[in-house]
Amino acid sequence: MGAPTILGLHVRKEVESGELAEPFAAASERGEHKLRREVGLVGLVFVSLGSIIGAGWLFAALYASSLAGPAAIVSWVLGGGAMLL
Repeated sequence: MGAPTILGLHVRKEVESGELAEPFAAASERGEHKLRREVGLVGLVFVSLGSIIGAGWLFAALYASSLAGPAAIVSWVLGGGAMLL
């Protein structure tokens, strides 16, 4: 009997009970890899820039809607459609 599929996109693979946990358990037992909990200057700069850019597009939409009214929504939809092309 074949593996179950959903529209040919999803195939289930049978695995042994401990097969998936072995690589993670082996790495944690050795203790070789640990993540550091620190944020450096570069990380802070990128977070700050992302916040500024993220807030900027919201204020641009607010300003455009107050200036052009309902036509601003049409222009945002047209711009989104152009981006998808």
